[in-house]
Amino acid sequence: MTKTIKVDVNPEVLIWARNNSSLDVDTAADKIKVKREQLQAWENGVDKPSIAQLRKLANLYKFPISVFFLSEVPNNFSVMKDFRHLPEFVPTKFSRKLQLEIRKVQQRRETAIELRSSIIDKIPTFNKKISMDIDVEDTALKIRKFLNLSIEEQKRWSNSRAAFNEMRYLIENTGILVFEINNVDILEMRGFAIAEKVMPVIAINRKDSFNGRIFSLLHEFVHILLGEGGISNSSYYDDIDERVEVFCNKLAAEILVPSTIILENSNIKSGKQKYSDSAISEIAKNFSVSEEVILRRLLTLGKITNSFYNEKREEYLEIYKRNSSRNTNDRDYKQNIPIQTITGLGIPFISYAIENFNADKITLNDLSNVLGGIKIKHIRAIGQKLGGLYV
Repeated sequence: MTKTIKVDVNPEVLIWARNNSSLDVDTAADKIKVKREQLQAWENGVDKPSIAQLRKLANLYKFPISVFFLSEVPNNFSVMKDFRHLPEFVPTKFSRKLQLEIRKVQQRRETAIELRSSIIDKIPTFNKKISMDIDVEDTALKIRKFLNLSIEEQKRWSNSRAAFNEMRYLIENTGILVFEINNVDILEMRGFAIAEKVMPVIAINRKDSFNGRIFSLLHEFVHILLGEGGISNSSYYDDIDERVEVFCNKLAAEILVPSTIILENSNIKSGKQKYSDSAISEIAKNFSVSEEVILRRLLTLGKITNSFYNEKREEYLEIYKRNSSRNTNDRDYKQNIPIQTITGLGIPFISYAIENFNADKITLNDLSNVLGGIKIKHIRAIGQKLGGLYV
């Protein structure tokens, strides 16, 4: 009879990995088909798992098996602490799906750094910084200039999809990686930022509307300008306990819809008035933003009352929840792997990978793995769309 060989793993890392996966002892034990007491014995250091059992844990927790042999709990897989949610959504901890997506995004960033470092000697750092003690209107205009975003160009955006793609392009041009994810409930997360100096990252929930994604892009961009990463779920609301989130919303709104420009709009009335849905929608179209953003701008500029704002906001919230449950955006790209890959990973990330392949620094199989394990025919299609792949 063959003796089972047990492996010497760090019990503290076992506990850390399980907690990072948002699993309790009972659930984790059940999923790998061992008794609760067995898993507890491994975590207490009383017993050790076999290599087969460790592989099951690694697969369940979504960590490389090598992590479990570290002498200390790693600090480079940590998730952001800031968490913004809808008033009726009270999270006790990140969902397992959200934690996995955060880790995927962190790993993509590390991959992007490796790919870029193999081509150029030094990756430029993102040095643009602001503080919360600034004049919002003046800073918003400076940021628009930094992004090369003119109001004339913004008004030319034909629809919300085009507006999102253009805004993403402008932000990616500053050296920020933008990824889209689709495995997290929109009520839990609309976007998050990793505010590192080298290749900071913005991740956007693809289940959101394009208008919602545009605002999330700017909101997370402000997080990076502040040097603070965070997770946002963002119906637009004020909360004195979320000072940073309120500031990010305020500056993002001012960037998208500058006060001096919106006040020139012919639909804006003098004094505090009520606005029809069509009037709000017309203003929103001029700036390629959601009606909710315009509603908030009208309140900030003293053009509507608090009671009208609260009334309309409740209406928008109900519409938002109905639309988010349909997941209509998922159907857009479901059958188009090349487009789905490009929107998910972003052109800069894919370009770094293709550049490495063209320079014979990675194989075609490596390229496939970097791009999510897609087939060669899809890689060729991506290369044709981006104009830079030679196979």
